[in-house]
Amino acid sequence: MKNRLEHHSEMAIPRLMCTQHPDSTVRIPVSEEVQEAILGYGLYGCDEVMVDFEGKLTPYSQPRDIVLKALEEGIPVGEEFFVTVRVPNPKLEGVDRLLLALESAVLANYYSVNHTGVEAVRWVVVPMVDSSDVLLVAHRALHEKARLVRELTGVHTEPPEVVPLLEGVSEHLNAESILASYFESLERSGIDPKPLRVFVGKSDAALRSGHLASLLSTLHALSSIHDLAHRLGVDVSVVLGMGSPPFRGGLNNPSLAEVEARFYRGFDTATLQSAVRYDVPREVARHVSKVLRDNAGKPATRFRASRELLEALSQAYRSRVTQLLPALNEIADKVPQTRERLDRRLYGRFIAEDAPGPAPRAIAFTAACYSVGFPPTLLDARGIMEKLEELSSPLLEHIKAELELDYQFFVPEVAGRFLGRSPVREALDLKEKIGVEAAPRENYLSAINAGDFDVVRLARIRGFLG
Repeated sequence: MKNRLEHHSEMAIPRLMCTQHPDSTVRIPVSEEVQEAILGYGLYGCDEVMVDFEGKLTPYSQPRDIVLKALEEGIPVGEEFFVTVRVPNPKLEGVDRLLLALESAVLANYYSVNHTGVEAVRWVVVPMVDSSDVLLVAHRALHEKARLVRELTGVHTEPPEVVPLLEGVSEHLNAESILASYFESLERSGIDPKPLRVFVGKSDAALRSGHLASLLSTLHALSSIHDLAHRLGVDVSVVLGMGSPPFRGGLNNPSLAEVEARFYRGFDTATLQSAVRYDVPREVARHVSKVLRDNAGKPATRFRASRELLEALSQAYRSRVTQLLPALNEIADKVPQTRERLDRRLYGRFIAEDAPGPAPRAIAFTAACYSVGFPPTLLDARGIMEKLEELSSPLLEHIKAELELDYQFFVPEVAGRFLGRSPVREALDLKEKIGVEAAPRENYLSAINAGDFDVVRLARIRGFLG
């Protein structure tokens, strides 16, 4: 299999992606994101930066500006450093924003090829993919825009490849069929499918279905994508998108990075998000980046999730979180925006059909839970206890390792005031049932009991906002 090699048809596959997630306590305006990309390469070895247009007010000139700044700094653009663009999904944000973002990627390549002869933007990420339709739209638009630039300027650039981002439990479970459909559609159009990258994200899956269901579905996706590559005889590499808290994967958390990197084997590229770069000491962040690079490119663990188990876990989570959503939305509105993103009312997430309005996006939701002393992994407490006998010993040990961290930020008295006694009682019962020994950190207790609801102070103690 070639899909674990360092190159795909002579194209280098980056190992570490610097992202623009708003999960740090430090606010980064868009005016600083160009320099941030350069620092990510120099300080942490991020050989890829993802310029983010999804639900975010990023200037359309930013991909070009990063390319030009990297060239000015002598960074080998398109060879050892890549600019990847995440575009809006037109089903959620409109076709105009999609087309403008795609154009920014193609024009960045015009500047890159004009200066160096190679494309800096090899990939464009399409988020919230649930079928191959939107991938084909993006693919066609990229080819049309690249053709137009070629006709107008005489500079030949290859259009970027489309990277589907699968970020829901259902999409994880259906990864093989979604990707196979995309390949078949390209072949029917007379296009030879090139080596494919797939982005697997956990955060939105956790927000909509809970931590444990999204954990299992992520393992399922990593395994099934590997199987698809083998079955079709194509090269497929995986980007794994995770943050610092266990709810969002824990891959960037200094206390969990090594455990999570082994657990989620099968990724070729990992994200290094904002919190680990800004909210922990630099040497610690560098160690995390090394752990992720060292674990990239290892074969996926063979795993198939039970759809019935995942549905039961998801239902237990949704029934709990739907009751708490009004309170959590109110708290999330007090979480500071550390990137220039759209308001949740314009681009929120719906957890269930009967939910009282949209939920915050995953990072604000996670921050809201921690800010009232109730880590969001504990929203799964009832589901875990109900399905305890169906969970394997290695899986339980992994969950316990994550909860040993999260129970350090569990403050029952405060959580009960905001969320009521029932979820707190379930969290206490789970702690006893699986034998978690962790107690709340003294500095966290002092800060959360101060009564001034200082979201940022609490986040700095944790080492991440959300």
